[in-house]
Amino acid sequence: SDGTRAEISYEKAKYSYGLEVNWAPAYGKDSWGPYSIVRSDTFLNFGAYQVKYESLTGSKFKLMLGKTFFLDRLWNIRFQAGASYLETVSLGKRSSAVIGLLESGLVYYF
Repeated sequence: SDGTRAEISYEKAKYSYGLEVNWAPAYGKDSWGPYSIVRSDTFLNFGAYQVKYESLTGSKFKLMLGKTFFLDRLWNIRFQAGASYLETVSLGKRSSAVIGLLESGLVYYF
């Protein structure tokens, strides 16, 4: 070792803005066991964003396929999986990566 210290240098995102679109082309019912039927929909989610880092800006896109299960009138759960293209900034240069995403959520309607 020559005594130099390894350092990871990256820029933090200051803010981002974008647009997400959900399209639910399929509505149906799913069987959860022999005595339970749950309403559901299948949806496609697309997002496009602009991310402002400390010195540069980057883009982010995502494409997801998901399913929402309507448990009752006020509650549902949703799951989605897909991929995201993300530009990050490190040492004053942009770099990009494609990452896999898995998201879930619990929704209450008030």
